[in-house]
Amino acid sequence: MTAADTYDDWFDRGYLRGLDHGRFHEAPQIAAAIEATPAVDDVRFRGEHLTVHDVDGAVFAVLWEEWFGRDASTWVRHPSVAAARSWTHQVAAQWLRNETGYRSGAGTLQVWDGGSWAAERDLVHGRWAVAIGLQPGVTYASIATAGPVEGWAFIAAALDEAGFPAETWPAGMRRVRREDLPYMAPVTQAPPDPAALVPAEPHRPERRRGLATILRQLVTRLLASIRQTR
Repeated sequence: MTAADTYDDWFDRGYLRGLDHGRFHEAPQIAAAIEATPAVDDVRFRGEHLTVHDVDGAVFAVLWEEWFGRDASTWVRHPSVAAARSWTHQVAAQWLRNETGYRSGAGTLQVWDGGSWAAERDLVHGRWAVAIGLQPGVTYASIATAGPVEGWAFIAAALDEAGFPAETWPAGMRRVRREDLPYMAPVTQAPPDPAALVPAEPHRPERRRGLATILRQLVTRLLASIRQTR
């Protein structure tokens, strides 16, 4: 069985095989110690929540059961913070990979597969997630944000840093990004040229009246000259 197969086993919780683990209600002292210790890592995927705690050298990862209550949460003992963090990332990353290709009817939840990476856009819950690499060396990250501008920036930065610029993404993913961004980040118009704000020279009808007067005077003189020569 490969590492990916282990983490694919969602319903039988295969990702717990071979690890020292238990429910909170089965070990209240461990549960209390974990809850009293701040998390050194916090991983979220949709409604799932994983944390890592270093309790005076005893390291635990926790799969929080936010649906069924605190007592149903599962603690998992690990030899080090690095091992616990690797486990939480592998679990979340495989959950994400299991959903690749999914698209909700309204298009508010979509998951893309880039081969060695996967990304999710979840407008319903306002969470964007990315998994980069393959088991067991995968890295998972997510961000909670109210809009696609920040979400796409997060996805693009993570994938670009890993060597997957936007032009290498699946065509459907690039299309959705183009559709999202114009509405959320309209291009700001450049400020007008200050010279264009200078008012035009005002109309000066008095100059035209002066010219007309001059013309009338010339005509009058011309007629007077003609009469004098007769």
